[in-house]
Amino acid sequence: MKMRSKGPQVQGRVEIFHVYPNGDKHTVFRGKNTIVNSGSDILAKALAGELAVNGMYLRYFNGAGPVASATIPATRTATYYHNLAADEGIVRVATLAEPSYASSDETTYDNNNVVFVSITDSNTIGAALTDGLSNFFQAALVVLDSDDYTDDILFSAAFFLSSGSVVLVPKIANAQVGVRWTVSFTTP
Repeated sequence: MKMRSKGPQVQGRVEIFHVYPNGDKHTVFRGKNTIVNSGSDILAKALAGELAVNGMYLRYFNGAGPVASATIPATRTATYYHNLAADEGIVRVATLAEPSYASSDETTYDNNNVVFVSITDSNTIGAALTDGLSNFFQAALVVLDSDDYTDDILFSAAFFLSSGSVVLVPKIANAQVGVRWTVSFTTP
């Protein structure tokens, strides 16, 4: 009988927070994200130096509630975020600066975590982003391959859930929404 060893595992965590003009931050959600099939393709090209994860989507709605399923299938692609209902939109933003690195266990790893950070701006697709009306409920980590969003490639996605319920992150006046996205590489 042949024994197969498990290879490295890739996992992700996402933290959503409000960022105020004075620099204060208030965390409103922490959860896990799903790395999709195209994420594996991106990893292969990243190892060869051909692609880099460099952007995020933050999906929001202006209405009674999100219409999307809370399940993120491995087959999801970036086009999912381009097919929006009339009251939905996404903020498409580049990551801030270069990613940072950290260790999940300093006795085992030097830098097995890569951390991406983004903050919302006015670069929206779909319904208008409006203070007091818009609520964020999903995020995605993507490759912004060009100025045309239809060329973007999805690495991973997160639906804001806590105990099975959707966590809504409101767009509040005088604040932006920030995302800290950590991808961890571990071995079993």
